[in-house]
Amino acid sequence: MWDFSEEEIFDCACVNNLSGIEFWSQQIENKNLSSEKIRDLAKEFNLNLTLHAKSWDLNLASINKKVRDLSLRETLADIDLASKIGAGEITIHPGRFSVGFKEEFYYDLLRESFSAILNYSLKKKVKVSIEIMEKIKKEFIIDLYSLKKLTGSSYEDFLYTLDVAHCDNLDEIYFNLNNLKNISKVHISNRLRDKYHTELDRGMFPMEEIIEKIGEKNLPMVVEGMEIGRTTFILDRNLKFLKERKII
Repeated sequence: MWDFSEEEIFDCACVNNLSGIEFWSQQIENKNLSSEKIRDLAKEFNLNLTLHAKSWDLNLASINKKVRDLSLRETLADIDLASKIGAGEITIHPGRFSVGFKEEFYYDLLRESFSAILNYSLKKKVKVSIEIMEKIKKEFIIDLYSLKKLTGSSYEDFLYTLDVAHCDNLDEIYFNLNNLKNISKVHISNRLRDKYHTELDRGMFPMEEIIEKIGEKNLPMVVEGMEIGRTTFILDRNLKFLKERKII
């Protein structure tokens, strides 16, 4: 709901019996949404909030220090924003490769960024949830192994966001559900082989089965689908899928 007002977004959540909303920081900034209004509406409607940090054009592991520093500043500012709107958690995309340097070089840069993020989040009392990314060029935090390599002894200090569409098959989805600690939420959408975040009923995954498995673990689910403008085609289709199966 990129071009909708704060009131319209909250009305949609309530009418459809949703328990919360994950706002995208880039939307709040670009559409000049009010953090105070979001906070007040969340209290009025008794909805849980999480915030997704900016990620477009940013890279917390960039070889370019100015880009890396800017990415960190934007992320810390988003932690401030999460606190302002009353979100207890912020979702963050990890950094990615820039050029063909050795992998460990980028791990060191990203560890430095996440150390600063963790320290700041503790001061602000906002929990940090790292999202596991899809297996595409330049992404390297793509599975449990790479996640543990990144966080090391700090592994249990973070929360984690599992994105179903970032997984390649059912086995990977269920492996992560059963083995990843501190999952704070699951982003749900379907996918075609090379197209991510399709509608729940359009793709290669049996979403009803997956949602049932997630529900058995009592994990919050965030329905994901990007629509620029004042259209709700994808949203309506996803809500229809969930309602027909009595999930909401």
